Amino acid sequence: MVDPVTITAGLVAAKGAISACKAALETAEDLNGIGKHLDAIFKADSDVQKQQKQADAKLSHNQKAVAQRIGESSVDEEGAELATIAQQRVAELEHKEALKSLGKALDARFGRGTWEQIVQDQKQAAAKLRKKRREEREQAEQKKLEEKEWWHKVLREAGKLVVLCTCLGGIAYFLIWAMEQPK
Repeated sequence: MVDPVTITAGLVAAKGAISACKAALETAEDLNGIGKHLDAIFKADSDVQKQQKQADAKLSHNQKAVAQRIGESSVDEEGAELATIAQQRVAELEHKEALKSLGKALDARFGRGTWEQIVQDQKQAAAKLRKKRREEREQAEQKKLEEKEWWHKVLREAGKLVVLCTCLGGIAYFLIWAMEQPK
């Protein structure tokens, strides 16, 4: 189970990457100068989203519905304190605010729409990467299936060879036996 503290730590790391990117933005001559910082931001965002999905997957539908209807109590069903949950929410809001601020700074420095283009390009790159990984998995599964079929064919042909050798050996044994019999 991914606890709120882990998610909060991920959000704080993302916020740190945003701060580093903003600091580098002032001295960068072009977007390549802040590329590694943007990569760190998107990686941290991706990690946080994965952690949140894992945390959400652990709750049943009924638990989610109850939490929505009655709100968060001082201690949730797994013992997390309200302060921890509140800290996570504040970190999420600060993260979103920091991303907006970075977007405005990038737009001011490199022209309107720069941040949206970066986000769109990152989403496209992530989609291409997911597609490539899915294709690689499919190719690996296809190769595994082909290899399995090849081994089945080898075993089937080896079985035929064993049967053939057994039959030929039986025929040879019978002929030798027949020749040795008195007439």
